[in-house]
Amino acid sequence: MPYHSFLRILLSTIRTDYTIALLTAIVLSIFTAGALNDGDRYTRESVLNSGSWVRVKVYDNGIYQISYSDLQQWGFSDPTKVKVYGYGGKMLEEDFTTPYTDDLPEIPVYHAGDKILFYAQGIISWSYNTSKNIFVHDRHAYSSAGYYFITQNDNPATELPTDNTPDDKSLSATSVFDDYDLYETESVNLGKTGRVFYGEDFRYTTQRTFSFDIAGIPEDNKTVRMQVDFVAKSPNSSKVTISHNGSRLNTYTIKGMTSNSDLSYKNAELLSAYDVWDSDLSSVDNISIGYEGSDVRNARLDFIRLTFKRKLQLYGSSVLFRNIEAQSKKIRYAVQTDKSIQIWDITDPINPVSVQAKSQNGVYYFTAKETGLKEYVAFDPSASFPSAEYVENMANQNLHGWEKADLFILVPPELVSEAERLAQHHIEKDGLTCRVVLPQQIYNEFSSGTPDATAVRRFMKMFYDRAGEDESLKPRYLLLFGDGTYDNRLISSEWNNYKDSFIISYQSVSGLSERSSYVSDDYFGFLDDNEGKNLPSDKLDIGIGRFPVRTLSEAQIAVDKVIAYANSTDFGVWKNNLCFVADDGNSSQHMSTSDKLANLVETNHPEFYCNKIYIDAFNKVTSATGSTYPDAKKKMFNLLDDGLLLINYCGHGSTKGWTAERILELNDIQKMYLKRLPLFITATCDFSRFDDAAYSGGEYLFLNAKGGAIALFTTTRVVETYGNELMNMGLISHLFDRDENGNRLRLGDVMKLAKRSISGSDDNKLNFVLLGDPALHLTYPEHKLIVTEINGIPVENSSASDIQLKARAMVTVKGEVRSSEKNGSGTKLTDYNGIIYPRLYDSQTTVTTNGNGTDGNDKTGEPFTFKERTNLLYTAKDSIKNGEFSFQFKMPKELNYSLESGYLNLYAGSLLNGEAFGASTNFIIGGMDNTVPEDNEGPVIHSMYLNTSGFKDGDLVNENPVFFAEIEDPSGINLSGIGLGHDMTINIDNSVYTEYVLNDYFDPQSGTYGKGTVMYEIPELEDGYHTLTFKVWDTEGNSSEKTITFSTQKGIKPNIFDLCVNKNPVSDVARFYIEHDRPNTNMSIAISIYNLFGEQVWTYKDEGKSDMWTSPVIEWNLTDLAGRRVTPGIYVYKAIISTDNEHEATKAKKIIVLGQ
Repeated sequence: MPYHSFLRILLSTIRTDYTIALLTAIVLSIFTAGALNDGDRYTRESVLNSGSWVRVKVYDNGIYQISYSDLQQWGFSDPTKVKVYGYGGKMLEEDFTTPYTDDLPEIPVYHAGDKILFYAQGIISWSYNTSKNIFVHDRHAYSSAGYYFITQNDNPATELPTDNTPDDKSLSATSVFDDYDLYETESVNLGKTGRVFYGEDFRYTTQRTFSFDIAGIPEDNKTVRMQVDFVAKSPNSSKVTISHNGSRLNTYTIKGMTSNSDLSYKNAELLSAYDVWDSDLSSVDNISIGYEGSDVRNARLDFIRLTFKRKLQLYGSSVLFRNIEAQSKKIRYAVQTDKSIQIWDITDPINPVSVQAKSQNGVYYFTAKETGLKEYVAFDPSASFPSAEYVENMANQNLHGWEKADLFILVPPELVSEAERLAQHHIEKDGLTCRVVLPQQIYNEFSSGTPDATAVRRFMKMFYDRAGEDESLKPRYLLLFGDGTYDNRLISSEWNNYKDSFIISYQSVSGLSERSSYVSDDYFGFLDDNEGKNLPSDKLDIGIGRFPVRTLSEAQIAVDKVIAYANSTDFGVWKNNLCFVADDGNSSQHMSTSDKLANLVETNHPEFYCNKIYIDAFNKVTSATGSTYPDAKKKMFNLLDDGLLLINYCGHGSTKGWTAERILELNDIQKMYLKRLPLFITATCDFSRFDDAAYSGGEYLFLNAKGGAIALFTTTRVVETYGNELMNMGLISHLFDRDENGNRLRLGDVMKLAKRSISGSDDNKLNFVLLGDPALHLTYPEHKLIVTEINGIPVENSSASDIQLKARAMVTVKGEVRSSEKNGSGTKLTDYNGIIYPRLYDSQTTVTTNGNGTDGNDKTGEPFTFKERTNLLYTAKDSIKNGEFSFQFKMPKELNYSLESGYLNLYAGSLLNGEAFGASTNFIIGGMDNTVPEDNEGPVIHSMYLNTSGFKDGDLVNENPVFFAEIEDPSGINLSGIGLGHDMTINIDNSVYTEYVLNDYFDPQSGTYGKGTVMYEIPELEDGYHTLTFKVWDTEGNSSEKTITFSTQKGIKPNIFDLCVNKNPVSDVARFYIEHDRPNTNMSIAISIYNLFGEQVWTYKDEGKSDMWTSPVIEWNLTDLAGRRVTPGIYVYKAIISTDNEHEATKAKKIIVLGQ
């Protein structure tokens, strides 16, 4: 039964208009406030929890039959006890203020001879449009069939009630009714967005005729009202001519798209044409549509819809009828038939009512009980009707009986194993309660077995409502574990060959404008009673993410990445590093937004260092293939290779990459081998359009097994610059927040809070989606590093000007490790022991960009001015003992001398105690300390080589070798880029064009001030003889240099130094490692296993980036290519590696396999 909420109000005996009006206002406010969310509306036991069940499907509205023989074949022994449950193909109401039908209602059945009959709802619903005086249809957006459930039990059947309203003979009987007809084919979705699919293409066949053969139109009322919806796209106006039986009814003009914006962002203009004509009773009615246009991009028919009067009689075995005059008066109906018929009031299809009608001279008369547009069906029970089609015998289920969970994972059956693996991870790692649920299970209990996005939303709402005001009982996260499609019914040629293994997507109704159409996973998280009518203003109640995976292997990649990320012990300063990338153009709006975001982080979370790559600040290179910013791209990928916690992009984009200058392309993404996976935020158009058949850039990032992204806050459609800024500010504002217990927020929480922070109605936010695990949190440090004193001066009670760091002066910094709390300074962690990584940066410098970009009108761009800190003065590694740290260093001569605040960034790691981070700007930099003794000695270069320490001067190497050096100086190595010519560099062949600055590539040695190593991958060199000169400076302005010679040969095969296995003999899993001479290089690797007869029993190939001199690990589970375990014995394992897929190095050894 529909669930209705009722409010009982006790009225005083004094009733006034004012009292009634006031109470009315109170009642309305209560029912629209969304505060009810009543958990008692849900049963605790679904009817599907017990008994035997069969699911059947229907297509159209009307009477359906199931024969006794079919019932018996399906396993029902006594057809007289069979019952039907459900409500078929009617789409669920998205507006949660409407009445709700919980679980599966039983509907009445009629036993007629050897069959049962029931009224079924198909996939098209009709309603009357009073302003246009026509009936309009609504086709199910998610399913091509409706479903019902059949069972057998001894419970009393739901009886068909009878309306015994007396026939009012004083009323004139009507023997006609209002009917409708529809022509609609669905073959293509023009913009691959929205719910509307279009039919016939008029670009090449410009004239088409559609025939309607409608029986029973009365001679005295032949009027047919017609609506034709037609869409076209052209830069010029075009014409549509509509004719009936050769007579022109009207010619309509569809305006042209004269602006570049419309041509870019509109898929078509819509024409809704309304015409009236008289039916030709002697023949079929032909509707001809002609289209005339030039430079036509799209021209398609949507539908032809007719409304007309019809004689009230059976058409075949039944007739569905209604009368629009019933809206204002009671109607007496006269159904003309000589059959023995049943008449049901099916206005409420779940609760049909038998109408008591009297037969007289071949006419059945009855009078409606009341006014109002009613729907009826008259049928001959002895006739044949469409049969409900068997779908499946069902297992019992009871989602209604489930207890709450923190995380719900919605997954298609094919991917369940991986979803369960992820759930188990969250149970063990995070202590979350998790539930894995199949879409069909939800549909069975929440949408009569028919796929419907609102069913998922209702499912989540059940747990939300049951929790009441107890936040701890509410669901927190929903993971949609599967890719989506704009074609939920898989009816288009692009999608109809795919299996139905996608997770449903919520699409906006219209898809004609890219600016207003959207696909939004937010829909599943609007759980209050007053939500669903206006999604742009609704507020998310849970965190939602999606894994855009289509196959089990993709699912495994996604889960592997999440688990590896959460369990990683790859500590390092990279977790303090963020990167903000901004496009040029648009009057510097993208750079302005990025700078606001970076400044927000620097103000609220100064422990994060913000790298700024505003491409307009770099040199632009123009060639025949277009313009690029190679230095900006190189810097971005260097940062990604080193490791970033977050990379945030603002600017133009598409499904194929970022910026017109191609700073990020699909080829880059597919080869993005990263050891440290960042979170991506992409405020750009279409980058993660997950519901297209073609993979988007965002999906490739997510599915990259060797790198890419751990997750993305990203966009699925065209988005607007201002809305992007609001959304991005919301994300950055909450990304590093902590909950009331000091815990890091999970990604789903961040997305939820960011969207809730946007006030008013904003549909732009609906285009932002989380591709990733909503229950995952970023692995930035959980503890805090607090600087307590600098040079003996307490930091907390001092102003920045009280602490001055002078050039050449020795500096001592002390501090401690504290716990993180939502509020307060935290507690000192006296048991913390680990390594601290300090980085000291000079005061900020001002940068003005070049103004290369253009605005929306192709005018010259505007330069943008911003501040950044790029001048690294000092970096080191030192120890933390018992929660305290102290380190000392010498300030370099070369700095800004600005007497403005410097920036000390701190990171610490400990395998036992976890990670910590912090920062201080409570000091100034400037002035000179002349009391320090002079140092006239340059740094010591202990060693330098290419690729491996076995390198000898003059050796032959590959075309892009890796340079290594070990250096030391008691005054410290100069890393500042301020002094002209005082950078750490390598120079190839004494050319200014091949000189590279290595300041950022110095890695300090732990516990030894001024000592460390340098590693740098040299860009590709031409074949032949070369010289390399390495030059390094100390902080006192002294330099040292050293030169080596070498030759390069492109494609030279790598050398394998050793081939290792973790166990030999082995009884379970063998892990193979290859040691080689290509550090940090992308390579292809293969391991093959052979028996002693030389027969290959197993092989595996992979690509990845080597970890210095060791290849990615390859595992063998001791099975052959058919998956069978190999017999015990001696085998040969052979390794093949290549850096260009042409020149290979090989090595082989033997391995002993033991029995189980």
